[in-house]
Amino acid sequence: MKRLLYLNARTIRLVVVAAFICSCSNSFAQQKVEIGKAVNNQYEITADTTALRKALQQTLRDGTQIDTMYIESVQQWHYLIGKGKLKDYRKLIAVQLTYDINTRTYYAVDGMSHKTCASAGCKNCVPFKENGNIIGCNCKDQSSVSNQCTFKTEPNSLFYKQLVHYLKIKT
Repeated sequence: MKRLLYLNARTIRLVVVAAFICSCSNSFAQQKVEIGKAVNNQYEITADTTALRKALQQTLRDGTQIDTMYIESVQQWHYLIGKGKLKDYRKLIAVQLTYDINTRTYYAVDGMSHKTCASAGCKNCVPFKENGNIIGCNCKDQSSVSNQCTFKTEPNSLFYKQLVHYLKIKT
């Protein structure tokens, strides 16, 4: 009788541990949102563009109105690029994405970084890259008051949380 009770307690423990492992793996699997796909040497945004636009704008938190979005991929670096206007100058945000080579899908993942390029004196700051990684910004407008652009990196972007929030509101 004691042995039967021991087996039942052990079986229950195994079931509880297995259920915990399954729930953890499901929560880890859900920690990403599909942004787009690579199709015929082009990048298609598959996510809701309104939610993406709002999430990018809220990530910037300065009133920038995003008017252009696209995926850019060079070597191992993948970004969702958002371009917009704040008053009379352009601003760019690049959110780092992950890429699943098997499904050719780009994902936003919690905790990834984002980078921004902007300037009050330059109307068109653009990122420059080294081996595909955005490492700074240049002013591409010769008629600007200043050719200085500000480059910022946010190592733990709020973009993913903002995107999940706007996708929940949408449904």
